Amino acid sequence: MQKLNDYCTCEAKLRGDEFVGIRNDGCLEICFPAGYFKNDDAIAELDEDELRQDIMQLFDVLSDSELIEVHENSNIIGRDVEKSSSDFPMLAYVNLLRNFMEYGYYSEQEVVFKQGGNGKVDWNRTIKTLRPDVVNDSVVYLDPVTRQTDNNERELISLIHKFCVWDAAKRIGFVFGVDIQEPPALDFDYEMFSSVLMTKASKTFHDRTLTLFQDMQRIVEYLGKNVSDENVIPDEFYFGVNSFAPVWEAMVERIFGTERREDYYPNCGWVIDGKNAGRVEMRPDTIMKVDDKIFVLDSKYYTYGIDGRTLPQSESITKQLAYAEFAEQKIGKTVYNVFLMPYCAGAVTAENFLYPFKMKYLGYAYSDWKNTDVAKGLVKPYHKIHGVLLDIKNVMQNYSKSNAAQKQFANVITTANKKGP
Repeated sequence: MQKLNDYCTCEAKLRGDEFVGIRNDGCLEICFPAGYFKNDDAIAELDEDELRQDIMQLFDVLSDSELIEVHENSNIIGRDVEKSSSDFPMLAYVNLLRNFMEYGYYSEQEVVFKQGGNGKVDWNRTIKTLRPDVVNDSVVYLDPVTRQTDNNERELISLIHKFCVWDAAKRIGFVFGVDIQEPPALDFDYEMFSSVLMTKASKTFHDRTLTLFQDMQRIVEYLGKNVSDENVIPDEFYFGVNSFAPVWEAMVERIFGTERREDYYPNCGWVIDGKNAGRVEMRPDTIMKVDDKIFVLDSKYYTYGIDGRTLPQSESITKQLAYAEFAEQKIGKTVYNVFLMPYCAGAVTAENFLYPFKMKYLGYAYSDWKNTDVAKGLVKPYHKIHGVLLDIKNVMQNYSKSNAAQKQFANVITTANKKGP
């Protein structure tokens, strides 16, 4: 039996494969962003419980719709796959297996009470909730409260739960160590499964049970969309993105972004025969303001911090200079330029640790049509586009606004900017 570590890789990008997430296209694989671990050998040495936490962290990031849908990310898995998988209900599958591991298979325990109808009379509820009628000088209850039972419905909901758990275990059970060999007693029937779940959910007021039914409904909806005409459910599924770069940009924006980027968009355009022939906005990734200083950040999901290759080139350098110059003209404040790239910090050292994020100063880019030598005069801080590496694992664990990170980051840049060329 394969170990959990055998399914995981962080080197897909280094092989030219941009996918990040979990997929089964005949081969089950979990692809972490490049730099999340040192390399695949490091994954092989990890304790499975520790690796399981990392997998859950990856799933959490990929389930954050605000991260995934920003920046016009056209690379969400499913948009270029024959059958859409962008709606794969990963959290529903995860929640279902966690519930199963803690509580086992679902069995109906809720008792439904109804005034009138067949069933065993609950005299205690009847006396407390109903006013009796007087008939021939006798006190009677014409429509007492009864306990309602529907053995068929109870058995069905249990069998549907077993089917969903079986399907979840087949897809992602290896993450939790759940292996169910016995096939379910029911074949998939979308109409029946969906009807029973909606009926049960409408009668349920217990929060945990309601959440379970809602997760099961999401799974049934997904299976209903992907089942074949022969009622065969494919094993193949995808949950992730074909490009992690927009996700990296969005996480950096959450941590460091303090100003409206829209206010710092330079515009380019054409005028033909005296008429505006259209214009295009140039859009910086992130604008950070600390005290009276502005920092123009460009998040690059490049591999230099991982394999020593691929740095931002002339086009990106030139754009950063244009962004910063525009920002300076607009607000008249000191402006700094930064490229942010991921790396794997590994063990914490004095060199790579700056609370609350592990970051490492790399150096700076320049253009010889802009001064970087203070001695020559006319130099601007933004003429140097500083390079900073951020530990990608740390970012994925803490991608929320952090004033402490912003202050520390600003200090790294301003300190480096004072040094000579």
